[in-house]
Amino acid sequence: MVGSNPPLTLGLYAAFYLTSRPESEPRLVAAHEAYVTRYGQHLCMFLEDDTGKPRPFGKAERDYPRRRLAKSGTSSVFWHATGNTDPKFASSWTVTGEVERPDVEHGPDTLSGMWFSLHPDTAPAEFLEHAFTTVSLLDPYHGQAGYGVIEPPDIVATQMAWPGIAAVAHRFAGVEVNGFSTTSVWAMDGIKSVNWLTILSEELVERVGGRKSLRRKLSTDIVFHELPKTLVLQAGPAPKMGDVNGVDELQLYREVAQTLKPIFSKTVNSALLYPDLGEWRDRLFKGAKWPP
Repeated sequence: MVGSNPPLTLGLYAAFYLTSRPESEPRLVAAHEAYVTRYGQHLCMFLEDDTGKPRPFGKAERDYPRRRLAKSGTSSVFWHATGNTDPKFASSWTVTGEVERPDVEHGPDTLSGMWFSLHPDTAPAEFLEHAFTTVSLLDPYHGQAGYGVIEPPDIVATQMAWPGIAAVAHRFAGVEVNGFSTTSVWAMDGIKSVNWLTILSEELVERVGGRKSLRRKLSTDIVFHELPKTLVLQAGPAPKMGDVNGVDELQLYREVAQTLKPIFSKTVNSALLYPDLGEWRDRLFKGAKWPP
């Protein structure tokens, strides 16, 4: 845990956003079940629909997304499984899903999605492998993966942690700040940010000139993982935290950010994701001063 009051939890974090369409729902179920099959032994507690009381994680909870999404008439479905037994504390073992069914408020283009985290000591190759598994199941619109601060399930505890989250974000430019639900509402016109892995749909790839154009623009140090409907850009052999007080180790992150700048969302800003983070989303652009 990162030192703060309350303590913060660091994990290897991956977030995936999908357009909210009926065909997205079975993909989210499959991605949830893939995580539970591989890492379910680390999960202890389950919450549903944001307002549900926490309960132990068991077989019924493993099957919850499949059963819940089979029901119609619900505009939003949320589930959260974690490796801690107290909702006031986060765990680096977490899987969360959020399905937004189009309604009057959000219209037809609201994003759904899921995110997962692994213990920070997990080997980069294993993290990469499970991220690829999830991408192949989801065909996401966009996403990112690297180090991240994991929020506790309890919203009051998360709010109390905001100053610590902001402090970590100012110190470590490679650490993702989640804002998952906020991003799902606002980042419909482009990507939220970049990280060790930056995940792009074919639509977004075409908006920056296509795969061949991107390959020419980016150095050979950026690994291209080409899937039929998705491109994953890997910035180096392992994720970095990017301590701003140390040697700059995020040159490849910055290269990806600069190249993808035209498809950064215009409707997301740092203030929507977290208070006190200023220009956090611009931290990796060439010439950007971070901390401000």
